[in-house]
Amino acid sequence: MLSLFRGVRVIGSSSSDKKGAWLKSELGLDEFINYRTEGLRTRLAEFAPDGIDCYFDNVGCSHLEAAIDSMRKNSIIALSDAVEQYNLPNYRGGPDNFCHH
Repeated sequence: MLSLFRGVRVIGSSSSDKKGAWLKSELGLDEFINYRTEGLRTRLAEFAPDGIDCYFDNVGCSHLEAAIDSMRKNSIIALSDAVEQYNLPNYRGGPDNFCHH
């Protein structure tokens, strides 16, 4: 499926190194971030030093905020969900850094 994106670097994240290995070997992701053991912002800066052009989010909160901090001008974000917030006692409507760019 990712062969549609030839010439594009694809970075994914998951909660386990086992899933990350599968994402890279089976789906062809270029890079993987284990968000439980690695800093999202630090790894995004390492993997995409010039910024991100396109981001798909179904987690929300920390993932979305890290991506927003890494977005290039005129980039695209597709929002699908906010699973990270579902069980929070003080649900918030959006990312804290949405208006920084």
